[in-house]
Amino acid sequence: MSRPAILLVDASRPARYPLRLLLQEQGAEVRTADSAEQALALIRASAPDAVFAARILPGMNGLELLEILKSDAATRTLPIIICCPDGDWPLRDIALQRGAMAVLGRDQMQQQLPEIMRRIAMAPAAGPKTTDRRPRPSPARSASPLPSPTPSPAMAFAQMAPARQQGRRPFWNRREHWRALRAMLRAPAVPAGALAFSAVFAGIGLVLLTLLLAA
Repeated sequence: MSRPAILLVDASRPARYPLRLLLQEQGAEVRTADSAEQALALIRASAPDAVFAARILPGMNGLELLEILKSDAATRTLPIIICCPDGDWPLRDIALQRGAMAVLGRDQMQQQLPEIMRRIAMAPAAGPKTTDRRPRPSPARSASPLPSPTPSPAMAFAQMAPARQQGRRPFWNRREHWRALRAMLRAPAVPAGALAFSAVFAGIGLVLLTLLLAA
């Protein structure tokens, strides 16, 4: 089990020396500060398990230090014990209402310190909670189907006119042309005007057929 870390805040070295010895006898690792301002800097750098602060300090007093620590979410649960020359401090009740774990006279310290250390060991740890900042894997995305390729104009023309791919003209069929010509020759007699017109049409057809065969 690790030793509890205690921050002892007292400007009077002769006054804090015996208290330091008592805390070390209880297995605590003790750091010291001469003022509330120095104590705040030490607490922000590394939060202790508890703070023992004298009620009278240069600059801010012990009650003001208590109010600052209890107003900060990072140190709100930090146990704070106010040390007085005796237990009859007029502001004792106010300190307890504002969050002090105890207000102890120096004449009561040796008797009540074991119980205070037991309560400190049961108190929740103070200090800002660390958050996991590791990057989390992004959810897998389902693969979307690839779009079908848009046919090029050449492909569309080849699909619309397969006869050109086979080497034939798409708009003429020699076999059908010959069938139409034979049907015209077998037709019954018609008037001279119609016959002349038919002959002209047949001549045109023969010319076209000759051109097609020559192509």
